[in-house]
Amino acid sequence: MMGHITRDLMSDGQYLLGGTAFYAALTAARMGCQVAVYTSTHPALDLSPLSHDPSIQVLSLPAAQDTVFCNRYRGGQRQQFLLSRARPLRPQKLPPAWSGVPLVLLGPVAQELSPAWVEHFPQAVVGACLQGWLRRWDTAGKVRACPWTDAPHWLPRLDCAFVSDQDLAANLDWIPSYRAHSPLLILTAGAAGAILYQGGESRAVAPFPRQEVDPTGAGDIFATAFLLRRTEGAAPLAAARFAAAAAALSVRGRGAAAVPQRQEVERLLQEDSDVVTAA
Repeated sequence: MMGHITRDLMSDGQYLLGGTAFYAALTAARMGCQVAVYTSTHPALDLSPLSHDPSIQVLSLPAAQDTVFCNRYRGGQRQQFLLSRARPLRPQKLPPAWSGVPLVLLGPVAQELSPAWVEHFPQAVVGACLQGWLRRWDTAGKVRACPWTDAPHWLPRLDCAFVSDQDLAANLDWIPSYRAHSPLLILTAGAAGAILYQGGESRAVAPFPRQEVDPTGAGDIFATAFLLRRTEGAAPLAAARFAAAAAALSVRGRGAAAVPQRQEVERLLQEDSDVVTAA
């Protein structure tokens, strides 16, 4: 898992750990995997939710400051501010053994990762959450969505790419270009479910309605769960259903405690299957 672990400033003034790398690492660990995280944080940042898990190994490059976001949700829409940013992640610091891992999720949140990282893992299945390459910010830190101009070059090199409707900020007209260049693209839309684009076809992925407490991290959990099930041999649509169930369970709470265990996801899928069968 690669990308900045962040501190997210919540509406009540508290800070929670966040970022794709954070949620992805917890998800993979709770699915029974051994996990390595490459990130950058201030040395004083408490990473114990990850480091106390024996299945998670964290390499954090020391930075003068953490990457800090302030997220405000209104009417289901997110307004985001980037308050500070840790150092970019360069290949030179990556342990050589990590280049041989079988699965990689690139999770940029603030342009800290180059998409060229895909070339450092020739033996791996490589997925990417595109959000960090779709963000720009002004001098006040207000984040806005911008098209990814390098998409035609890098998307074909990724095995799978993930983007949310929040990342696009209603610019759904960017999707045709992204899907044309991506072997497999998934658009997530929160409570509305997801759409899987592959080989010129699109398939809807139904949601699992749950009362929402905090949606932060749900897309990252979806991406991780999807990639894990794909590497286990599941077909794309089945993997997406598994991922949708994991994401739905995650919105019930906030932060690390909301990331579901694999057994919870499988139970929800079984319950949904039982309802369909009974109907």
